[in-house]
Amino acid sequence: MKRSSGTIVFLRIFVSVFAIVFAVGYYGHVRAQSAGNPSGAGSVRVPLRPLAPLSSVPIPPVFGMEGIIADKTAAIQLGKALFWDMQAGSDDIQACASCHFNAGADSRANNEVNPGQAGGDNTFQLGVPFNGGKGTNYHYSAGSPDAGFGGYHDGDFPFRKLADINDRFSVTSDLNDVSGSQGVFATSMDKIVVDTHPDPGAVVRDAGGGGDAPSERSSSGDDEGMTHSPDGRIGPNHHIPNHNVGTGPGNGNQQNGKAGGTVPGGSVNTNSVELNTSVPDPVFSYPDPADPTKLINTRKVTGRNTPSAVDAVFNFRNFWDGRAQNVCNGANPFGTRD
Repeated sequence: MKRSSGTIVFLRIFVSVFAIVFAVGYYGHVRAQSAGNPSGAGSVRVPLRPLAPLSSVPIPPVFGMEGIIADKTAAIQLGKALFWDMQAGSDDIQACASCHFNAGADSRANNEVNPGQAGGDNTFQLGVPFNGGKGTNYHYSAGSPDAGFGGYHDGDFPFRKLADINDRFSVTSDLNDVSGSQGVFATSMDKIVVDTHPDPGAVVRDAGGGGDAPSERSSSGDDEGMTHSPDGRIGPNHHIPNHNVGTGPGNGNQQNGKAGGTVPGGSVNTNSVELNTSVPDPVFSYPDPADPTKLINTRKVTGRNTPSAVDAVFNFRNFWDGRAQNVCNGANPFGTRD
């Protein structure tokens, strides 16, 4: 049998030593995660895993939910419903999904430019030309498929263009504008109109303390339980337990001109609508062609673009500045920092 050469023997020894060092280092790193707390109580231990598709990784638990969420399945259903609920927005139109609707991101091409307000710039470099400048409501140009570096380099993206991709100093154009997400119109919140009346089937007492009688509806039609704003939009509908409503004549619960309250077992249907007034926005607006002294508002655009929400459960922190902590406190994004 031919004996192994010195080079092969050296390689075998080297590989064996490397494997031993790697194993010892891995063990030491895992042990370091629980150093100072052998029991692991109160600590977050993230096991090391090799790179693999996220479909093979179990959904991580959300820390801090103990004592807050009674039914995890119901909470997941509620979260999905709120994601698509337009009534979550102050204008009854904007939902989370308005911006995160396309694979969790925003793919809209109209009115998605912010002039760079996070840096104090209110002047558009990419926008609709008017009055010698540029303004809002711009539509992105994709460019042509055969224009440089794999195509579309003559379009609006990227905002920083190079003549030579291997030379970062060969800048041909650079914008400080931001591709954000259009949201709400500029408005002032005037007031919230609340209309409270018993649901059908609830029992009320009149102001004089007379006999009980079935409650009457305060309106008719198939949209019962909803309040319309002056422009025809419908406000949210909430149900409040009867113990939150008084039973005396001075409690502000008016029903067909009579003050009263529900007896135990009834429920109260409270309808509310937020009344807003459109106010001119100095940035996200353009002059009215019929009257140049007036401005026509467009939807305001965020100063940061919308990140994808797909697989966000694997994010350690959320939002671009990381202020949404990975620990839930049940009240706001700041977790244990609040």
